[in-house]
Amino acid sequence: MTKLFLILKAFKAKELTLLGQYLENPVINQRDDVIKLLSFWQKKGCSITKEVGFATIYPNQNFDLKKWHLLTSRLFKLVEQFLIARELKNDVATQKALLVKAYRNRSIILHFESTIEQAKKILHKTDIQNADWLHQKFKLEYEYYDYIASHNRKEQTNLQNVNNLLDEYYISTKLRNACLDLTRKMVNDDHYTIYFIESILSKVEQVPTLLEVPAISIYYYCYRALTEEENVDWFQLFRKSIAENSKRFEPAEKRDISIMAINYCIRKLNTGDKFFVRETFELYKLSLKEGYLIEDRKMPESLFYNIVSAAVKNKEYVWANEFIEEHRQYLPKKFKEPIYYFCHGLLFYEQRQYKESMQSLILVDTKISFLLLATKTLQIKIYYELNEIDALSNLLESLRVYIQRRKDLGYRKEHFENLVNFVNRLISIPYKNDIEKIKLKEEVVNAAIFSEKEWMLRQLDG
Repeated sequence: MTKLFLILKAFKAKELTLLGQYLENPVINQRDDVIKLLSFWQKKGCSITKEVGFATIYPNQNFDLKKWHLLTSRLFKLVEQFLIARELKNDVATQKALLVKAYRNRSIILHFESTIEQAKKILHKTDIQNADWLHQKFKLEYEYYDYIASHNRKEQTNLQNVNNLLDEYYISTKLRNACLDLTRKMVNDDHYTIYFIESILSKVEQVPTLLEVPAISIYYYCYRALTEEENVDWFQLFRKSIAENSKRFEPAEKRDISIMAINYCIRKLNTGDKFFVRETFELYKLSLKEGYLIEDRKMPESLFYNIVSAAVKNKEYVWANEFIEEHRQYLPKKFKEPIYYFCHGLLFYEQRQYKESMQSLILVDTKISFLLLATKTLQIKIYYELNEIDALSNLLESLRVYIQRRKDLGYRKEHFENLVNFVNRLISIPYKNDIEKIKLKEEVVNAAIFSEKEWMLRQLDG
């Protein structure tokens, strides 16, 4: 499928109608064959072929591949112009910024000055104050500086404002990228180079008024929290900044910020920190309420699982069941069944309904690592609690082999290695050997990465 038809396939019926009206404007398009091609697509859709399309649009001509490519290329360019126009329609600030540049280039000074003031007022009133907003403010200030400097070299300029805004834009963007880098490292073990981050952190410490800028504050505290996990004060400042400034960001960026906070909590949970059991759940509930976690009616499968897991850890069983049933529709097609059955298995297990849990887990048919490992973990717990030692030993061995072969587990690999090791030792300890139990308990408590500490300690104490 060509680039043109891939775009048109993504259009909704209303958008195709608006595109048709756009193409009928003689200032924009004067070619009837372009309009006919769009009309033909609307009737045939994905079943369109170049030969049939050409014959329909040019009925008295032999098929000419070069001419067909030229036609589709013309429509493609017009479609891109339409998309740009649609994006600009509701972006008044960008419209004004472009108008400022146009008046400046044409030396229409009166219009330039009034329009730049209008643009500044629009930016001042807007709720969104992210890095893009800072960049827009910088560009307007620079246009005004260039205007002053080119007219009178002796007149005082706004160069200090220009530099301040450039610094704020640069610092906020670098901090955001650094936070995204850290998040990628945690989840996928990706590695990127972010230059000058130490200098930026030092500058924020030297000039604390920079923290009054929402796009700096939220990412500065996020970076500190992610790099100094042991100091929970940074996370509390990050949460405070989210509460105060989240309305300053677009939905997609709000989602990224929310996920960063949740990932921090999950990391703390993996160290066995009980405080973050409730904190993680509350963040998920807030993010769902604000609509951050569903994009284009889709929710990632890992996110769906994590939300259910957080709910059951807080014994919110009714809430978890309602979430599973209501949000199943947003899962990717290939995950609708395995995630659904796994989450029900988890829900049954936490309520000690072992038979129902195993029946659900048997239906989890997947090769996806995170879901496969979560399923095996749950089965390990059930086998142990039912004293099915032979089945448990076989499962532990298969899990050991699996994690040894996988190279993409990141920090989770250490967790599962600990799980296999600790459970194997647990089942090998004689019933009344308290010395071995105490020794194992100490290792569990001191394990840096092991999210099943609470379960293991319950078994050792029991």
